[in-house]
Amino acid sequence: MSPAQDQKSATACAKCGACLVVCPVYRQSRNEIHSARGKLHLLDVLGLDGHGPVFEEIFTGCLLCGACSERCPRGIDITELIRSARGAFPAVHGGHGYEKYLARKVLESPRLLKGLAKVARLTGPRIAVSLPADSGLRLRLGIFERGVTETDGPTVEKTAGEGAGRLLCFNGCSFTHLYPEISKSTQEVCERFGYELAAPDKLRCCGLAADSAGDRQTAAKLARQNITALEEEQGPILVPCASCYSALVNYPNLFADEPQWHQRAVQLTSRLLEVNSFLSSCLAECRSSRKKSRRKKVYYHHPCHLRFGAAATPPPVELLSEQLGMEMVKPDGDPACCGQGGLFHIGEPELSARIRTSLSTRVFSLEPEIITTSCSGCLMQWIGAVHHRGAPIAVKHPLELVRDFLCSRS
Repeated sequence: MSPAQDQKSATACAKCGACLVVCPVYRQSRNEIHSARGKLHLLDVLGLDGHGPVFEEIFTGCLLCGACSERCPRGIDITELIRSARGAFPAVHGGHGYEKYLARKVLESPRLLKGLAKVARLTGPRIAVSLPADSGLRLRLGIFERGVTETDGPTVEKTAGEGAGRLLCFNGCSFTHLYPEISKSTQEVCERFGYELAAPDKLRCCGLAADSAGDRQTAAKLARQNITALEEEQGPILVPCASCYSALVNYPNLFADEPQWHQRAVQLTSRLLEVNSFLSSCLAECRSSRKKSRRKKVYYHHPCHLRFGAAATPPPVELLSEQLGMEMVKPDGDPACCGQGGLFHIGEPELSARIRTSLSTRVFSLEPEIITTSCSGCLMQWIGAVHHRGAPIAVKHPLELVRDFLCSRS
């Protein structure tokens, strides 16, 4: 989208303020610059010419959750406008610009990410213990402490002879390197239902971080590599991470001006399996054998990437409540953003923490035993919240809950 198109779209804003009530950042800051209306007004008045650090800071202070675009009565794709605006900025821009830039570069390099993730998993929790309780670094390192977990228990028994088929798996960076136990659960659950699971060696980062930063060139480069790798085999593609799923679904938009790649991206999206829907299908004939015993209290966090946009899917209520026999707890009010927002928590750590605390305070009051979500970023944010609170709450991916359920029935 060109700057001229950006300005024309921004001009379409009626300044009605419908976006204000749904914006997680504005609801915390009460600053108009954090609203979609405020950003579109700046684009309308100033365009993208002559922007400076303050302008960049305003446009990086956005989670890109998609709530404003969903609510806009004129159907303006506000998140796309903000991404496009960021694309006109230097590689290093906004708050904590160098940290965000380095994070994107690490995600682009599987070898570097693997090495750093291994060091962080081994040393992070130990270093965190020696830091002050309110240290920002301690809270960040706390994402490697997942609290109570049963994932390291008995292995799920394989089911021979069902022949459900072969699945490709796009694990994503976080589940491959930061939380490999989730990848292990994916493998075991799929094998239990008779699927042969394979992950192509040449898969790269989904490109969401680059695209969110406005770096469409890098996002498209990563998309081409992933499309090529996944085209080597046919069949469905399971995507355990909600953020990766939304990024893959968005691939056709990256190639709007490249017909050949656009078509290949469309074909790829037709093969994607969102993990909660996949698990619900697998467990369709199962009902919990523990319904007469005490049901564990579970809070399910529905990621913004699954609430808005092309990747929107309903929350897995039946999977958790009926099929796994969980007692679902839900705070009053609409589903809320956790405040992680990809690299937003790096660029705006204070706002991110305030958004997280606003939601986690309401959730913790319900005394859940487990918090579950399929988004890698949301998992990190909730692990940090639990770590900060010191609460005996397990933070798990739905795949891990299904794995635990299958182990209990073995």
